[in-house]
Amino acid sequence: MSSKKTPLPPFEIANEEAQADWKPDQETFLINWMKEKVIAHGEGRATGTFSKNEWLELRKDCYKKWGLKYSSKAFKNKFTGLKERFKEFKKLVEAASGLGWNPLLSTVEATDLWWNEYAK
Repeated sequence: MSSKKTPLPPFEIANEEAQADWKPDQETFLINWMKEKVIAHGEGRATGTFSKNEWLELRKDCYKKWGLKYSSKAFKNKFTGLKERFKEFKKLVEAASGLGWNPLLSTVEATDLWWNEYAK
């Protein structure tokens, strides 16, 4: 029995998905891809986003990996959503006394006292 996958049509002629449904592994891939680009080009990117060619490269990378062709708008919306989540998370960690970040476990840390007060 052969378990060969049907080859994907070329990216240029593949149909776009009607709606992006981001799975956790896809989101992680997207975040890591963006992180690599920022590191490669420096954090002081003039526009705070990515070039048209970089977005296309990302779309093609995701298509090769999962066979999903999301629109440019879907990627940009996800990017905006991730930025908003990061801002809210950062605000929570910085503003709430008693909270910290454990980089080894990638978790928020809080004392029992903080949790007891927060749960009231």
